[in-house]
Amino acid sequence: MLDGCFVAVWEGTDGSGKTTLRREVEKRLKKLGYRVASYKTPSRTATGLFAVRYGNRRGVDPLVRMLLFLANTIDDSGLMAKKVMSSRPDFFFIDRYYLCSVVYGLALLRRVGREVPDVSVAMDLVEKMGGDRLIRPDLYIIVDVNEEERLRRIAGKKSSDRPVERDTETQNIIRKIYEDYRAANPERAILVMNEAGKLEETGEYLANLLISRRSSTRQ
Repeated sequence: MLDGCFVAVWEGTDGSGKTTLRREVEKRLKKLGYRVASYKTPSRTATGLFAVRYGNRRGVDPLVRMLLFLANTIDDSGLMAKKVMSSRPDFFFIDRYYLCSVVYGLALLRRVGREVPDVSVAMDLVEKMGGDRLIRPDLYIIVDVNEEERLRRIAGKKSSDRPVERDTETQNIIRKIYEDYRAANPERAILVMNEAGKLEETGEYLANLLISRRSSTRQ
């Protein structure tokens, strides 16, 4: 925990409904009297804007893209820590963090046929190099949905990253890498299927889970 605050990172495929589900859980926790703060990447900071503007261009090398988005998440870690220190929340939600940068980077590199390390190896390397700069999450919530529903959700969504979002093969590689990470870190990561029409039910489940996890972590 970060200064007594339970840190949960929301990850998953494009169109899985991460942000919508996060907001539902946040609303439920606040109704129960918990203080909740959140941060979303890529941010509107200099590194976040550049990562989106340049990293999402067609033809940009997948490794360049990965490093740009990774730079933003690492650079913004200081801002996240300051937000926690100033607001003193019970829960701090990060909407995509450095795991996302690693997973998407590995997926896109694999998509073009390059050899890549296991996601846990890559994450270990990033965390070692990041040192105290990085916030270490108490829990990764990996959100997914069936592919047909995912494509339906992104159909009307504005984005600078449409080729990746629309590419089912790439998204399936992303799913597999997230699952590899979850399987290797069962205490640190969970998978949640965000099915259509079950937002309130899933939100209630996650709110109760987070309360339980926070309680056990504080003991």
